[in-house]
Amino acid sequence: MARIRKDIRETQIRNFVKTNRRFSIVDTLNAARLIDPKHYPYVQKSRLRREITDGCKDALDQIHQLIGRLPVEFRNELLKTDAVRTIRNFTLQALREGRYAGKPFNQAEFDHYCNLLDEALEGMQLMLPHQSNTLIDPHAKALRDTLHCFSEFGKTYGLQTKIPTYTVKNDKG
Repeated sequence: MARIRKDIRETQIRNFVKTNRRFSIVDTLNAARLIDPKHYPYVQKSRLRREITDGCKDALDQIHQLIGRLPVEFRNELLKTDAVRTIRNFTLQALREGRYAGKPFNQAEFDHYCNLLDEALEGMQLMLPHQSNTLIDPHAKALRDTLHCFSEFGKTYGLQTKIPTYTVKNDKG
């Protein structure tokens, strides 16, 4: 009886591999359990999620170590992928769900988005023709000044105000 179950499971895994991409950060059975729990049931869901989360963290750490050593054109190729856009969308989704669930303000998350905005402004300024910087610089500086004001207000009135503390990196304007 156990042999029959094992044969059925192996057949299911082969079918899963045929219809899904191969996963390198988790074993195929755990990927199948997460993606299709109806056909690949697993009682210890919390353990499964922890193992997959740990595998994803490990993969992100590896990317972090390697991406900086690639030439710029290869880094840009990676950063334009759907996977990176999806990660950004998941982060926004988590922020929205947290806000609507009444979760407290998270300083680190706000700082992260301020830095992304600052980097996006800098990226746009670098990509556009040099002549357009005269149009963009005053607006970028105004936005950076606004973020700096939020930071100063938060420092003055403390955490109960829920105002973020953001440090302006480098004034480009």
